[in-house]
Amino acid sequence: MRDLCKFIYQLTRNSVLVAAHFLLFMVVTTDFHTQLQTLDSLTVNPEFRAVVTAYSSSSDETADDPFITASGVRVRHGIVACSRDFPFGSKFLIDGQVYECLDRLARRFDDRIDIWMPSKEAAVNYGKKVLVVEVLDESDASTSGKKIG
Repeated sequence: MRDLCKFIYQLTRNSVLVAAHFLLFMVVTTDFHTQLQTLDSLTVNPEFRAVVTAYSSSSDETADDPFITASGVRVRHGIVACSRDFPFGSKFLIDGQVYECLDRLARRFDDRIDIWMPSKEAAVNYGKKVLVVEVLDESDASTSGKKIG
C-alpha cells in the first residue's frame, strides 16, 4: 500500500485535479489511519525559489487600513505577504532573515512573497529578486525578524 501511495503522490504533485482524486482516495479507503501515516512519511522539500518583492503601508499598495494586515495585526518588521497556499503564521527564511506570513497578496501575485518595509522608498529600493525561500517549522524560529547566520 505504501508503494501505491508514493506512486500516486508522484503522479499528483504537479496536478491539482489528480491531487484532489488522491485525497478522495485517501478518504474513502477503509484503512484511513494507515494511509495518514503513509502520507506523513512522505517528505516535501521545504525550500523553493520565489520572486521576492517589497511593499509598504502606502494606501495605493494596500486595501482598507494600510497599517493593518489581512490577519488583523499591525504591520511591523518581519512580516511578509504570501499566497493563500500558506496559512497565517507560516515562517520563512529569506536571505538569512526570518519572516512571518501575516498578510496576503493580490491573487495575481500569488507566485511571490512580499516583504513589508517601513517606507515606500525602502520597498522600491529592495526591488524584485528571485531567492531561495525556506519554509520553517515553529521550532526553527520563535520570532519573525530574527537574523540567522
